[in-house]
Amino acid sequence: MPERLSLATVAACVLLVGAVFGGAYALAHGGPAKPAPAPASPTTIRLKDEPIGELHRVSPLPALIVPRPRPKPAQPQPVVTVPVPVSVPVVSAPAPAPVPAPAPQPAPAPRPRRPAPAKPPLTFDDSG
Repeated sequence: MPERLSLATVAACVLLVGAVFGGAYALAHGGPAKPAPAPASPTTIRLKDEPIGELHRVSPLPALIVPRPRPKPAQPQPVVTVPVPVSVPVVSAPAPAPVPAPAPQPAPAPRPRRPAPAKPPLTFDDSG
């Protein structure tokens, strides 16, 4: 006989002990467990002694929002011209002076490029 028990042998012994203990426990406590009681029927929901079916109907649509009517556009008033008396000389307004165009700004000078730093050449050593 081998000195060590295999894992299958230990598992079989544990199952056998569990079955024996379970059977002895069931015999000591009066047999198998009782079945669950049947579920009770649901109760009717009531609100202030009124069943839900007797509540008043509620419209699912919200109240419509109607915008105010737009005001009518104002009618243009006729321009009344008053004749100028001949004794008063009519002076026209001076013409506005021309606005000088802004002087163009000179473009910034480009930055001088610096040369790239010198890198040592890549060498491959296969001497191993």
